[in-house]
Amino acid sequence: MSKFSEIVASIEKYRLVVKSNDLVNSRQHFNAMQQRIILNALAMIDERKEYGEWIEIRLSIHDILGKPEGRKVGGSEYRAVKEATIKLTESSVQMERVQPSGKIRWESISFISYATGEEGSDEVMIRFDPAMKPFLLNLKSNFTTYTLEQVHRFRKVHSIRIYELCKQYFPNIKERRFQLSEFKYLLTLEDKYPKVSNLVRAVLHPSLEEINNYSDLNIEYKLLPERSRSKKEIVFITRANENYKAEYDPKSNLFQPVEMEEHIAPESSKTVDIEPVELESNITKTPEVPVNPVQDAPAGSPEEDLTPPEKLPQWLSDANFANMARIGGKELVMFALGVIEAKDNIDNKMGYLYQGLKKGWFEEMFTLHQQKQQEGRKEVERREAEQARMAAQKQEEEHERIIKEVFGKHNYHQRLKMLELKDSENERFEYIYTLEFDPEYEGHKLHYLNEWLANTPSESALSLYSGWLLKKYGKQSDWDLNAFLKEKGF
Repeated sequence: MSKFSEIVASIEKYRLVVKSNDLVNSRQHFNAMQQRIILNALAMIDERKEYGEWIEIRLSIHDILGKPEGRKVGGSEYRAVKEATIKLTESSVQMERVQPSGKIRWESISFISYATGEEGSDEVMIRFDPAMKPFLLNLKSNFTTYTLEQVHRFRKVHSIRIYELCKQYFPNIKERRFQLSEFKYLLTLEDKYPKVSNLVRAVLHPSLEEINNYSDLNIEYKLLPERSRSKKEIVFITRANENYKAEYDPKSNLFQPVEMEEHIAPESSKTVDIEPVELESNITKTPEVPVNPVQDAPAGSPEEDLTPPEKLPQWLSDANFANMARIGGKELVMFALGVIEAKDNIDNKMGYLYQGLKKGWFEEMFTLHQQKQQEGRKEVERREAEQARMAAQKQEEEHERIIKEVFGKHNYHQRLKMLELKDSENERFEYIYTLEFDPEYEGHKLHYLNEWLANTPSESALSLYSGWLLKKYGKQSDWDLNAFLKEKGF
């Protein structure tokens, strides 16, 4: 590893997120922007600092948005950060803990009790609620820790929560088991995805794809069927991600730019025992009209985007589009509309769409469609990653060159100074003795001992001698590169 890479790696440990396990296991409902605000704030808590009743943190809007410094923050972006911060003051986490008496004690605590900002400023100031202090400061045991770098590329709402739940006891415990109802409760999904296949497609696959591609963990899952569907279990199997390589750059923002809309990714995680999907052999068949698609559709969650596109077929109202999206997800409905509109032998298109979503007629085609899109995206990402790698390598080489050049000049002047101050006949005799008998100077002995014995040292011999004097009398930072970098704050 290069010196500059070693410096970068040492800096990384200071960007830690530390939470108590009670907080990790709590029920939380934050969108992607709110999670970024919280994680940025947690990483800025300084354990060495004495906090009073309040824990105040100032955050850069550029860091929250993932924008490089110097890039202008637009008005809509500023409003998005402002709205997300305000909603955090109105939100809470719910915890349940078993007391020594055996009774369960519940708590509802706000992460943030106060937030403020000024229009045109690049900062927002947040104040953690005092009740959060025991879960964030002076934690000696039962806590979870990871670096921002390990999660900074996540864009899906549920990726960080699933990552934290699996990271919590890893590597001591590599499997975490939840009843499906418990898992949905922790992610506030009780009223969503009544079909397990929809939960798999909309939550598990996209989240685990991000975790496995971009973090230090590799997570698989399996579903364990029970007689009672309400007691179906999900098991997460966690391993270290051998392909993970930290890409921390202290001069860039940790987070990638925020994507305001969450997209459903193709199936990529390994699974077993997934609820079977019923496929229709004749896709052009016209099904029976549903009794009432609006009433049959389950209630959606506030975080799901059910907004219809600008142009819908005449046979589909905005309200029915929203209800169909609640059944299968917005992207699947959009895909299904394309399939239906391309056929001219479907009489009852509304009924066909409803039954097709209910029975899973479109899912196989949709998965193939997503896989092709994903292959294209991966190829683009591969090319971009290679370009980024080459640029980073070039930048690192330039940093190394600059650092060595600066240190070389410093070391040269210090050796000249030491030669002027400390050179004497006794020092030269001691140096000749060192060349003769110290194995560390074997290379110097072969080339320069005879010059010293003849009292005709060359410039190269004098240069090495001045380095020996510097090591004997000077500061370590004058002759050791690592000590020099530490002293200069690199």
